[in-house]
Amino acid sequence: MKYKISAPVFGKYFTVPCSAVENFIRFADADFYKALLCALCTNESVIDSLELSKQCGLSVGKVEDALEFWSSSGVACFERLTEDKEQNTEKAVPKAQSENLPVCLTEAVNPMKKTASATAKVRYTTKELAEKVEKNKELKLLTDELQKIFGRPINHTETAAVLNLYEYYGFSAAEILIILQFCVDIGKKSMAYAETVAKDWFSKGITEYDQIEAEAQRQLALRDYSNKIKSDFGLEGSLTKKQREYFEQWQAWGFDEKIVSYAGEICRDLKGKNILNYINGILKNWHEKGFDKLDDILKYQKDYKEEKNQEKEPSYDLKLWRKMAEEFDPDTISFEEDEA
Repeated sequence: MKYKISAPVFGKYFTVPCSAVENFIRFADADFYKALLCALCTNESVIDSLELSKQCGLSVGKVEDALEFWSSSGVACFERLTEDKEQNTEKAVPKAQSENLPVCLTEAVNPMKKTASATAKVRYTTKELAEKVEKNKELKLLTDELQKIFGRPINHTETAAVLNLYEYYGFSAAEILIILQFCVDIGKKSMAYAETVAKDWFSKGITEYDQIEAEAQRQLALRDYSNKIKSDFGLEGSLTKKQREYFEQWQAWGFDEKIVSYAGEICRDLKGKNILNYINGILKNWHEKGFDKLDDILKYQKDYKEEKNQEKEPSYDLKLWRKMAEEFDPDTISFEEDEA
């Protein structure tokens, strides 16, 4: 069925990045989209996570997780101005209502099965979730381990997220723990954030234990790598999508921080500042020549300069020619006519 949009009826508008829809609409947490829309629909240059949480009805912790996710994904740039302690407070619900409260929607079928009901959703009450966990030994062990990590009982929303990843996406308990530990290592101890990361990896085909473990290690190494380069180049605030792409490419080429720093020095000597596109060109040239060690690059630079200097030197001795010219006496030379 088609729909006609009557634009004037809706009043004012605000811009939503296309990448938020094109790259994440199938997998990102619905609450993350709520936080994004509320954050974008403002005329202020500085937004407050507490005010956003009141506006969209989410916990402060979830709002901050959402802003961090969209920033790290390159969809928008939300720079943290102060170091706020993360909170795991959920929206308050009266105890009388909490027993039968429907949890967040969970997918009803496996996404790998191309069926008409692939987008169906199901709601579980707190009681139903508890029964599912108790009946499944692996799920029980998983939720117990999560409670140790969080240092508190996990709530019904978090349990629903675990069940969603376990039943619908097919991640094992061990794989879910690896994903959550990765999130903890980057300072995001949140089940909602872990669920979003898991869905993103799933969309990229990262679904097996070895793949998940390798991806977690790769991203942790890239995070450390990027932070060192960011510090060396004097970059402030959150990295842009383009900056992250450059850093990831340089790491994939096998260049350590020292080589990247040296390329930066060359750029600053020639251009007076860091220009990532120019630095990328330098590193790409070295990569195409097969260099992956700083000593080899320095030797190449030295040999190249020596070769250029030799090309500039004349192939004859100027001093010798000058002396010959000064001592030249035309009277000492006889000219004889060639015989006919």
